[in-house]
Amino acid sequence: MRKQDLYDYIELKIKVATEEARKSLEKVKNPIIDRIIAHVQTDYIDTVGAKDPIDVANNLEKYAEMYDIDVYYHVERIIRSLRDRDILKTATNNVLDRITSASSYKDVEIYMSEEEYKAIEKATATYNSIYNDLVKMEKELKRVVRVSSSAKVAYKNLIVVGLDMGKFEETKTKAMLPAVQLKPILGIEVLNK
Repeated sequence: MRKQDLYDYIELKIKVATEEARKSLEKVKNPIIDRIIAHVQTDYIDTVGAKDPIDVANNLEKYAEMYDIDVYYHVERIIRSLRDRDILKTATNNVLDRITSASSYKDVEIYMSEEEYKAIEKATATYNSIYNDLVKMEKELKRVVRVSSSAKVAYKNLIVVGLDMGKFEETKTKAMLPAVQLKPILGIEVLNK
């Protein structure tokens, strides 16, 4: 058994717990975001009159021809820009950026209800809390391994602090470091699922 095997095991447990927390967040967030994206895309296509950037550019070109030369050149520049990218994807990303960076309901009230905003806000706060706890826990568990005199001692110490080592796979190499006193880590049961 090597200390690196223990570090890898800790990282794997943290990664799995983080992924579970992320999935919980997405379970709340994704249906709301999907509805908003569908609405934005439908609204965008209805407003612009086309889904394909080339069609949008052609529509704008027809519009620009009705106005004076200054407007035409401005629209022509926009048309060149449109032909170089996927506008629908850009519009969708702009809305998602606004939702993601919203600091209050007022920033996103045109996209979602207050209940949806609060649900996303609560799920995000829960995820952030779990994530921060997992980061701290990972540091503490790695510290337990680092300060143990050997991988075998570190393994026993991880069990003492409450980490489930049932699925741990070891190799046959040893490393030596100084030993320390251990105390149980609060909240470690999250990793023992």
